[in-house]
Amino acid sequence: CDGPHRLFKWDGGEYAAIQEWKSSAAIKGGSDQTNVLGIWLQGETIRLYANSQLLAEYEDDMFDEGRFGLVIGADQTEGFEVFVDEVAYWILED
Repeated sequence: CDGPHRLFKWDGGEYAAIQEWKSSAAIKGGSDQTNVLGIWLQGETIRLYANSQLLAEYEDDMFDEGRFGLVIGADQTEGFEVFVDEVAYWILED
C-alpha cells in the first residue's frame, strides 16, 4: 500500500526480474488512492509510467512479441482490495 512497483518477465515457466521492488513518489500510496499506470514498448525499450510521470526506462531483448498482464497483491495488509476500472492498449504506427 505504500506504492512500490516491480517489472518482471515470464517465459512460460520462470519469472525473471527486469526491475526488483522500487519506490516512487509518483505512485500514490495509502488507502483510497487512484493511480493511472502505463507501459510503453518499442523494440527493446520498455518505459513505465505512473500518473503521467516516467518511473523508469529499461532495455530488454528477450521477446519480439507476447502478452502483458497486471499483478496486484498484498501480503501485509488485511482487507486489501484493488479495483481495476480499465485496461487498454494501442498499436502505434510510425
